[in-house]
Amino acid sequence: MKTQRMILILSMILIAMSAFSGKPPAPVKKAFEQKFPGLSNVRWVKASAALWEVHFDVNGSDGFADFTVEGVWLETEIQTKESELPLAIENAIKTQCAGWIMVEVNKIETNQHGIVYVADVKKGMKNKAVAFKEDGTPLT
Repeated sequence: MKTQRMILILSMILIAMSAFSGKPPAPVKKAFEQKFPGLSNVRWVKASAALWEVHFDVNGSDGFADFTVEGVWLETEIQTKESELPLAIENAIKTQCAGWIMVEVNKIETNQHGIVYVADVKKGMKNKAVAFKEDGTPLT
């Protein structure tokens, strides 16, 4: 009985994984290759009926991008090292989050909002996310 239950659970996991991963439609793949030429080792995930997400490595950092099924790019998010931050962002984080420890920073680019940096910071047991425009202006 335990073996049958385990097989059933594993089968359900495999079905779920295959339903949300795979090969994207041609317009999605083409749009990705135009926006990110030369990237390899990409992993596609069908996030919904209308949305594909592609995970990739860029210069040693994790990134992902979202595209509609028609191939329209929506968003890119790339984990950014503190040493690679623009000076305006580095100063804004230090000023707005004095006494907090930077845990992670992501560079997010969208058609609607342009480039935004989101930093996860920690102080003791407290965590928060802060967002800044490219020029270091805080977003509320």
